[in-house]
Amino acid sequence: MRFCKTECNPSSETGKADAVTIGDFTISNFGDGQVWIEDGDEDAMAIDESKLVEALRELYRDNF
Repeated sequence: MRFCKTECNPSSETGKADAVTIGDFTISNFGDGQVWIEDGDEDAMAIDESKLVEALRELYRDNF
């Protein structure tokens, strides 16, 4: 995991947004309860932050 800047997030006025990269996934704030997720150079989309939290909780419950 590393903290970085992404140039893919279309909500950024400067063309760069603070992000965290885990493996091939880069996650950054998209605003108003959404996050921008990039899967390497192949795909990117905005999703509700609550859906990401739900998926992480499920992963945590199933593995710990």
